[in-house]
Amino acid sequence: MDAPAGLGLSCQLSAAAVDAAHGEVAAFTTGLAIQVNARTAGVTQADSGYLANEAASADVLAAVAPSVTRV
Repeated sequence: MDAPAGLGLSCQLSAAAVDAAHGEVAAFTTGLAIQVNARTAGVTQADSGYLANEAASADVLAAVAPSVTRV
C-alpha cells in the first residue's frame, strides 16, 4: 500500500511545526529585548534625575547648614 499523494513524510509536519515555533520564539525574544531596552532607558533617565535632585538638595542644605549651626 502506498502513502496518499501529497502528504509527504510524517516527520515533515513535525519539522514544519518546530520551524514555526522557532520563528515565534525569535519574534517574542526580539519584542522582549525591545521592551527591556526601553525600560533600561527609562530607569537610566530616572536615575539621572534622582542624582541631580540629590545634588541640588545637598547644595541647598549646605547653604542653610552654616547659618543654622552657628551660635
